[in-house]
Amino acid sequence: MGKDEDEERDRAIEREIRVGRGFSLGDVIGREGGNYLKGASPVAPGVQAFLEIAQFLGERTGGALRTVLHMEVKASETVVGKHYDAPLRALEVILERVLGSEADLVELVRSVDFEWGRQMLERPHFQKQGQPADPDDPYTHESVRAALSALLDETRRALEGDE
Repeated sequence: MGKDEDEERDRAIEREIRVGRGFSLGDVIGREGGNYLKGASPVAPGVQAFLEIAQFLGERTGGALRTVLHMEVKASETVVGKHYDAPLRALEVILERVLGSEADLVELVRSVDFEWGRQMLERPHFQKQGQPADPDDPYTHESVRAALSALLDETRRALEGDE
């Protein structure tokens, strides 16, 4: 049998099966539904962007700092929304904003200290601005600034590699 004969036989069998069957919207959806997502991801672009940033942070940060950075990214949904095509660009913008504002950095460190205390079930060490850090404080203004600066450098290197 040739290809044309096989196709005609398949169409004849399909016609025979459909004889006596009613036509419904469900039938159309069932037949065509598989084509709607053909070649596309079932995960929304916004979710994909947040997941890419979360993976990047997960590979480069840890502990309370990672948790707070995840919250910071989620709170910056509009920034991430502007960079669905390059999620690390959104992370770059967020890190630049925090590092560019002493008040934002101090607030982030305070959040990290609070989260550290919550995770460790200990009283957090809150460093006051302009005061020396407690020697037992795992997250000081300077240590977080250094960690964020290093993360910003890694983000920029990753972006250069993508372009």
